[in-house]
Amino acid sequence: MARTTAKVVLVGVLATLLAGTGLAAAAVAAPAHVTTPAATAAKNTVTATLVSLSPRITRPGEDVTVTVDVHNGTKKTIAEPHVSLSLNRIRPSTRTDLDTWVDAAPDDAVGTVLASADAPDELAPGGTWHASVTAKAETIGLTAVWGPRPLAVTVTDGESSSPTTAPRLAVLRSFLLWYPVGAEGEAASSETVTPVNLSIAVPLTGPAVEPAEPDATSAGGGDADSDAGADDTSTDATAAGASSASTAALDAATSGRLAHVVDATAGADGVTWVADPALVASASRSSASAGWAREVCAAAKARDTYVLPAFDADVAALAHAGHDIPRGSAAVTTARCGTSETETDLRHAWNDGLAWPATGSPDKTTYTAAVRSGRSLVIARSSEDGALSPVDPSSTSTPDAVTTVDTSAGNATALVADDQLSDLLARTRDTAAALQLTLAQTAVIARQADSNPAEAAQLLATLPRSWDPDPTTAGEELDALDDAPWIALQPLSTLAKSQPDDRPRRAPAASSASDKELDPESVDALLSARSSVGRFATIVENPKAVTAPIESDTLAPLAVAYRADAEGRADAVRSGLDAARAVTASVSVVGGSTLNIISAQGDLPVTVRNRLDQPARVRVELHSTDPKLKVLKTPEVTVAAHDSQTVGVPVRAIGNGNVSAYVELLTPSGSTITTAPAFDVRVRASWETVATTVIVVLLGLGLAAGIWRTVRRGRSSARVTRAQAPEAEVAGTPEATGQVPVAPSAPGNVPPGPPTRGPDSPPPAPHDPARHDTEDQSSDPATPAGRSGPA
Repeated sequence: MARTTAKVVLVGVLATLLAGTGLAAAAVAAPAHVTTPAATAAKNTVTATLVSLSPRITRPGEDVTVTVDVHNGTKKTIAEPHVSLSLNRIRPSTRTDLDTWVDAAPDDAVGTVLASADAPDELAPGGTWHASVTAKAETIGLTAVWGPRPLAVTVTDGESSSPTTAPRLAVLRSFLLWYPVGAEGEAASSETVTPVNLSIAVPLTGPAVEPAEPDATSAGGGDADSDAGADDTSTDATAAGASSASTAALDAATSGRLAHVVDATAGADGVTWVADPALVASASRSSASAGWAREVCAAAKARDTYVLPAFDADVAALAHAGHDIPRGSAAVTTARCGTSETETDLRHAWNDGLAWPATGSPDKTTYTAAVRSGRSLVIARSSEDGALSPVDPSSTSTPDAVTTVDTSAGNATALVADDQLSDLLARTRDTAAALQLTLAQTAVIARQADSNPAEAAQLLATLPRSWDPDPTTAGEELDALDDAPWIALQPLSTLAKSQPDDRPRRAPAASSASDKELDPESVDALLSARSSVGRFATIVENPKAVTAPIESDTLAPLAVAYRADAEGRADAVRSGLDAARAVTASVSVVGGSTLNIISAQGDLPVTVRNRLDQPARVRVELHSTDPKLKVLKTPEVTVAAHDSQTVGVPVRAIGNGNVSAYVELLTPSGSTITTAPAFDVRVRASWETVATTVIVVLLGLGLAAGIWRTVRRGRSSARVTRAQAPEAEVAGTPEATGQVPVAPSAPGNVPPGPPTRGPDSPPPAPHDPARHDTEDQSSDPATPAGRSGPA
């Protein structure tokens, strides 16, 4: 109880150190470049913050200088501020020993005083004293055994006051890293050091992406032939579909936090990047972020880089909804990595097959989904008594990072990050203290391999997705780790190939969903919409122009970043579903009125409208709800871009009645695009037979009436007899040859005139003066009838 009370009193003094030991939550603080130690101090306390310890690794014959910031957070003035540097020469042999020293109460032992320093002036409330104290090499007095030694800086009030007698205002506890191996002199050590293999995974993930509004999404994509000879996987649809808000957020990240991450880690070859390929691809198409993307692409060529699922999809949310992890198309993972238009699909350029769940301890369901999706490497974290922690709590050795998790889909290789080391490296404040503790932790782990030098420890540290370091400070820390003789930085791919640790570990939970995950119903809806657009896009020649914008709209709401923004995620889900519906509705059936079928067989007209930017080829399938109307064929039609076309669907009518029918548009492969509302068809198949019968009967009656009328009226008086014809047409008669005998004229008789004309006879031909009168001339037998011979 007394120890607990002492810890409460010490909270203000050791807050940052507790966070470094893993006993406090790993919260990502403000960037180190705006560090103000005084502002971080607890109120009403005096704090001592480590600024530097030089050298970080002490060898025989070297002086040690410790610099601290002493801040007076009380309301009282410290009249004579004094600091003392002390050392405990007992070497900690376990990580528990290190934690015990850091967690010690202010009144606990601080070791032997090596040096001290006084402030030149009093320290007023709210003031900070930048104090330095140096211990001479001859006062250190350490043996030839290498490893960490507990070190403390004690703040008291009183000139030359001793920390053993004067009241302690604050105590800073850290470690001196003693390394006499290879040195000369009495303290030189000939020990053999087996370095620990340390892998550090750094995520390159961005802010939550705000999808474009549906009316801002390109549904067509232009001429499919315009990209002839180019990589057809490259498209600007993703960038074109992104909203200005998303672009602004991306540009801010790549010039801020993401720029800091790359600058801090680009020089550390042993650090592995785990990147969202959609983020890098999108940045490469933004004028403000393209430089950052090119820097990432260039640096990735010489380092270990893994790709996450596109848009850093939440693996756990997908698994709990019963889905595999979507891979994402090349349209959203292809980046312009060079200064020219040369493009690279990052899924193929970088290492694949890794999943990084948002939760530190994934459940068995998440491991199973990862393996089933081809991502059998899963990054996890262990904690005391948590999943994947050693079953034997008495073991003082640190387990290796690689272990195996059995799933129904196969074995997953879990890369288990060390909880304490990960938290220490993630700290962006009091980084000097964090670095010394990190070096001490790794030194103790390395010494645990003394009994079996052939088996070096395999460690993994991971940084959070929101890590925002000071590039200079973080870079120096990584350099210090790389320079430590007991640490060997190695890429993640090398760690993944190491032999799994076979010691028993606690199994992960069967299923444990977080309330920060996207609900399964929304996951189902988004992935279903994505699949629908994918099937729909097969109706055009350039499907990628249709699917690329929807990839962003439907996958972005699954991002891990949205766990911190539930309201924004809900808006993103709605926008994504609306965008998908807008695309699939761009080819539709034009509604019409009731149709009539009055024949046994014919075509029903159906009009298809295409709002896409390219021609669409669809099958028109008519469904009848009644056997009176039978569909004979499903026609296929190609509708030009931004046009409509009517196609006839062959049907057969059987009987009479009103039938309900509806039209379904299908892709050429038979997948449904859309189903139009039902409409009525009036089937009157017998009307054609009845109409034909009526016409035939009417024609027959007309013929009979004509015959009866002719018979009833008899021979017409207007008929012309053969004798009455002006020119006989019966062959062989005298009239036909023109040789009609003329009777001699009797004295006093009048020459005979023209024959008498009946009422129906045609009028005589007009007289032609040019012709000779043939009345006084005899007919020439050789002359045709009706013509005169020569004069």
